[in-house]
Amino acid sequence: MLDEIIMAEIGQLLDSNGLSYIWVNQNRTRLQMNLILNRIKDTYYQQWYSKINNSPRLQTYALFKHTVEYENFNRL
Repeated sequence: MLDEIIMAEIGQLLDSNGLSYIWVNQNRTRLQMNLILNRIKDTYYQQWYSKINNSPRLQTYALFKHTVEYENFNRL
């Protein structure tokens, strides 16, 4: 049951990123895996950037934050 759910999620993720043909063909190579990972990251970054820049509450934050990265606020 869990395997079916995971497989369905993977199929939906590929479909939402315009990579349905990889799921249909099931011919995954290292190059295709890199394409998949890059497409998913790019989509995430675009959505993040859009949400930050279209939020009135985050106007000041958007002026300074342009990339997704870990922020270490507890440095001593």
